[in-house]
Amino acid sequence: MRESWRRLSIVLVAVALFTSPAYICDVASPQELIEVPRAYRTVTHLHTCFSHDAKFGSEPSLQLANLKQLGYQVVLVSEHDYSTMGSAQTDFSIPPLKNGGFEVGSPYPSQWRLISSPRESATYFSATDPSESFEGNKSFRLELVSREEDFDLLSWAYWERGRHFIDDRPVAYNLWLRFSVFFSEDNGSFSDSVTYISINLGRKDNPSFPEVSNKISFYFSEGAWKDESIPDLRNGTYQLSVRLDSPSLGEWKTYMLNITDYTFRFLPTLGDVPAKYLMLKQVTLNLASRRGASIEIWADDFQVFSRWTSAEMYDWWRRDIESYSDIDFLVIAGLETSIMPHIGAYGLAVWHNFSVYESVEERVRNIKAVGAVSSLVHPKASNFTAVAQSAGWGTELFEIFNTVHDQEPSIQVSRLWDDFLSQGSVVFGVAGFDSHGLIGAPGSQQPAVMSNPVYENLVIAKSLNREEILSALRHGRMYIVRSDYPLRMSISAGLGGPQQGGGVVHISPDTGVVINICLESVSPGSELFVIQNGSTILRIDLEGEQFRQEIRLPLTDKSSYFRLEVQHNGERIAFSNPLFFRQATLPPDVWVSLDPTSSSSKVTLVQGENDQVEVQLYGPTGSTSWVNIHIPSDPRKVFLENLDYSGRPSPNKDALSDQEHGWTYDEHTNMLTAKITHHGLGTIRIIYGDHAEKRTQTAVLYALLSITIVFAIALAIQASAKSSRS
Repeated sequence: MRESWRRLSIVLVAVALFTSPAYICDVASPQELIEVPRAYRTVTHLHTCFSHDAKFGSEPSLQLANLKQLGYQVVLVSEHDYSTMGSAQTDFSIPPLKNGGFEVGSPYPSQWRLISSPRESATYFSATDPSESFEGNKSFRLELVSREEDFDLLSWAYWERGRHFIDDRPVAYNLWLRFSVFFSEDNGSFSDSVTYISINLGRKDNPSFPEVSNKISFYFSEGAWKDESIPDLRNGTYQLSVRLDSPSLGEWKTYMLNITDYTFRFLPTLGDVPAKYLMLKQVTLNLASRRGASIEIWADDFQVFSRWTSAEMYDWWRRDIESYSDIDFLVIAGLETSIMPHIGAYGLAVWHNFSVYESVEERVRNIKAVGAVSSLVHPKASNFTAVAQSAGWGTELFEIFNTVHDQEPSIQVSRLWDDFLSQGSVVFGVAGFDSHGLIGAPGSQQPAVMSNPVYENLVIAKSLNREEILSALRHGRMYIVRSDYPLRMSISAGLGGPQQGGGVVHISPDTGVVINICLESVSPGSELFVIQNGSTILRIDLEGEQFRQEIRLPLTDKSSYFRLEVQHNGERIAFSNPLFFRQATLPPDVWVSLDPTSSSSKVTLVQGENDQVEVQLYGPTGSTSWVNIHIPSDPRKVFLENLDYSGRPSPNKDALSDQEHGWTYDEHTNMLTAKITHHGLGTIRIIYGDHAEKRTQTAVLYALLSITIVFAIALAIQASAKSSRS
């Protein structure tokens, strides 16, 4: 009998446990639900030949083709704003001697250099001879007289001070050449002498210039001999000869020539580089003579300039650079301000001169105001002390690695990033490529991605779309991985909650922090580090190729951030962006977050008790707010803007897009997503769990069921006991 009642007591305990509402639930295993979201391999902070300090091999056609071949899907190009600053980039002029400016007896300014001199048998005017003077101190005078048996060439090139050639000027920017010439009335026969102006067009920073270049020569007479006996062409150079109207002898004549038009029409390529990426390399004044003929010229007022404004230059460049985009490859244009500290403006649609703002904060504020994404680039190459004191100046991105300036991720820069985050700055880590040319040239220190591993950005976005990518960058929905590791990662606040960069998660300190981590393609021997407010609080040895884990941590501070690092053989190979948590008065297992990627509002109140949650937000009229609310059980009442939407759930988030107000609920993750359209202050109120009466009825039913089961089991045991006695 005792044995029968012992069996009965065990059955009663089992019935009590398994019929309790707190344990009757069907929740999928977290390991089955966590997965790494789709992310696009992204290069930020790339320069092309249009940046004034670009290197050889920096043409967009070469760099973008190279990156696309290597599997990159997004490239953000940010030329220095100096590169489209009108006269700063395209214009230069040789001092106008007709207005004086140089003393009689002084040689012509050092900008003119002799690059081809006649043989000793010829006589010519030499500006380097201090015994000579300028004719009337009005212009640059050249004279050449060849010997009967010789051919002679005299060439003077304009060089900018301190440089071997002029600064490269982009031919594409509606470039013009202006100059004035004067021929004396006693000039010799033009059939045996010729004067011409030449311009050389080559590639940016080409170490083989002038051996490989295109040349346009402008002649003033029929003396451009048809037998092509002027030996001024170098190996690999292609020349276009243009005959201009000859000036009247004894009179000055000014010429205005459109270099861009001549180049695009008649010199479409230089090797495999299209003419639109060529640079003006040199301007040369040439005199040639044979059979003893003499030639004499006065020249002045040389100017090269663009007839485009900076806005027109930028618009042409932006349209050209973004034309390389296709269905699998996205190119986004932008600028990098040239005043220290350099600030990137990614996704800039229209030219703005941000460098006019002396205050860095004002510069950053205006970059954001026009819809571009702001990034504090190469902090170690800036005034690091000023950067450290700035808390990021309000930029959205902070380069924690720069391929040019960093051999490996800098501990100093990482600590500075943690300091910014700990001070409350919402600034996201990004890897900047900063290459100015992908093809190695002698003496070049620029990186070549085809041979060296670099740190690249994995940007989490729904699709390969300009606005999606820029929004993901702006809100830190990305992580950084070294390119020779296939590692992919995800960090989110609970199942289905906001991912890294997904805004602030409001949660009760009693619930604590809930972080779901997923790593794929993990290299053996790797280690995972969880960092809270700048300190490592957890280290995990990663044994398999995959790691899926939900981690619960205490939330001891009013606000905290958490981020991940992965190391392999002592080297840091991956970085997540942070998740932000803030304490709030909420029931257990409830947390709230505003999705910043699709909201234009601010959270003003988060509170809750028992089975209720209330969120208040303020946004401009017509703007929308998307709020994720994790609740431990199904929603019973949903009030949006004080209107009852309880019986009108949407099947999924996509279905909410066209609604003014609406909500949907994922029963697998217990995540409710609500959308409201603002008319000022907006309110969301959720009541979850069973109604009290319903809970009472359910409890009664469970009690009756339990009694029935117990009574049936008791009868069965009694019957069994009787049968055993008999």
